[in-house]
Amino acid sequence: MLRDAEGREMVALLPTVVWEAKEIQRLDSTYERYHSISADTLLLNGRKSPAYLRNILPILTRTIPHAQQLELPGLNHNAPDQEAPELIASELKRFFSEPRLRNNTYAMRMEQNHILKE
Repeated sequence: MLRDAEGREMVALLPTVVWEAKEIQRLDSTYERYHSISADTLLLNGRKSPAYLRNILPILTRTIPHAQQLELPGLNHNAPDQEAPELIASELKRFFSEPRLRNNTYAMRMEQNHILKE
């Protein structure tokens, strides 16, 4: 596993792990910090992503005032770089080109357009 290109890359990144963990701890967010986000926010997840990632997104969607969640069937956490970069790029393009939608209507619209259907 560590002998292929991805493994060598992971080994090369190991020295940054301690620093990154300290930064994550320093920047650990609270409800108030998430609730103060004023930007329109798209939260994407794959239906096959680990449960701990899928389960937090509805909470974040309710906490961040202008957040929308979109679950993509058949994809896992690695979709942006390994499974479906074109689909992710397409959804981001759609999100950034849409008139600003509020109250989670983006996800409802995607479902109406059958994008969420398997």
